[in-house]
Amino acid sequence: MDLKPAKSIVTLVVVGPVSPALFTPHWFKVNELVREGEADEAKIQVITEDITLFQAEWLEVDVRPNRIQLRTMQDAYQPVLRDLMVGILALMPRVNFTKIDFK
Repeated sequence: MDLKPAKSIVTLVVVGPVSPALFTPHWFKVNELVREGEADEAKIQVITEDITLFQAEWLEVDVRPNRIQLRTMQDAYQPVLRDLMVGILALMPRVNFTKIDFK
């Protein structure tokens, strides 16, 4: 019997006041947080003042006024997901994030 491990889903969440409309694929691209092709080919579900939802090659982004959530279902991108969140936080030094969660 050939057993393969189930895909793991990794989710990173930071809680704090943010503007969801800021977090577009273009914003990620110009801040060099994702590759140009990933941003250009992202599948946008919605971008408004209240919510941003989009998917890129390996990444799901869900931003609400009180949190940023990043998710991947690809094991190889787990460290990249962490680095992406670190990059986002570095770009927002004045935001008072109150909680960081890893699932």
